[in-house]
Amino acid sequence: HILESETFVLENVLIMESNDYHSLIVTNEGKLYSCGGAGGNSESTYSSFGFIGDGTTSPCLTPVLILENIQFVSVGSYTSFAIDKNGILYGWGLNNADEMLLYY
Repeated sequence: HILESETFVLENVLIMESNDYHSLIVTNEGKLYSCGGAGGNSESTYSSFGFIGDGTTSPCLTPVLILENIQFVSVGSYTSFAIDKNGILYGWGLNNADEMLLYY
């Protein structure tokens, strides 16, 4: 039963991860969508760290396509990561203390 205040967003969802600030949604086709960062209103600065992943620091109230060919995602408080079907790791979000710096 869908309530009047609910909104249908996407079909064929494989994975959905969320935190207090943003959400990541992966479809069966491997498309990665991201939304959030509004903190309850479109004037909020919660998205100023770039964790939506669309290259902006603006809130995104509806899902926007970020990547394709994705198989796994992980949502952190200020950073997120995705792994595509070729094993390539993508990361975005707050990096003021080199927290996304990968050592190998």
